[in-house]
Amino acid sequence: MNNHFSLKRVWLLICRQWSEYKKFYVYGTLALLGLLIFAALVWISNSGLNYRKDYLISVYSFGLLLIGAIFANNSLKMLHSKAESIYWSTIPANQAEKLICILFYNVIVFTIVYTLCCILVSYCSFSYIDHIVRLNPKYSSSSLELDWKNRSSELRKIVTSLSYAFFVVQGLFILGAVYFKKYSFIITTIIAVLLLFAGLFYMQKLSDYFSPNSSFEINTLDIYKSTYQEIYKIDNPFANTIVFILKIIGGPFLWLISWYKLKEKEI
Repeated sequence: MNNHFSLKRVWLLICRQWSEYKKFYVYGTLALLGLLIFAALVWISNSGLNYRKDYLISVYSFGLLLIGAIFANNSLKMLHSKAESIYWSTIPANQAEKLICILFYNVIVFTIVYTLCCILVSYCSFSYIDHIVRLNPKYSSSSLELDWKNRSSELRKIVTSLSYAFFVVQGLFILGAVYFKKYSFIITTIIAVLLLFAGLFYMQKLSDYFSPNSSFEINTLDIYKSTYQEIYKIDNPFANTIVFILKIIGGPFLWLISWYKLKEKEI
């Protein structure tokens, strides 16, 4: 196998992936659309007299991470079957090219399709709600603020945090699919939950180490005294650099580990 990286082979892999799994992607999109419609119907039927449109942002965020994790885990299901694994290994492309093909569908295609489905369902839901509010004054709906230009806006903060979390979740479940042949989704989910609780436990213990009445964040330590409050803070440019690096390396670091593990299966 030629280990020289080739964009042409990557494109051929992407085309081959679509040719072999297009039915899966089409049916998956329809199933996704059905789930989002169901979530919107549940929201509309249980909102009472006030429809909070920002609820759909929570649905979008939760669904992007959960469904994205399921999709990422299933993207390497061929490794769990001996016959399919042999076929995967004999494809004339190196593992980096195969991984890029997987990331193309998981990170780019999935996000675009999922977002378009959410926009479609949201548009139909909001149109129905606005119609109900116009017909019956006892109903009301809260507006959905989409001020993207304002850096301190709630939407921008949610989308930014969600983007970092999405890359990490994708990387973690792809890595889980590579490492675990059976029950990979369940095992990876358990590991993710344990890591989350371990991080929260560490933060709490670190706060308790300085003072029982303190709170600790990545760049700030607040210690509450009986009559005053002490605040220790890392210089903003330095702290922002550290936080940015920690956020952006999570996903690529997990992809890199997956690539090394996949190289063991290369012929």
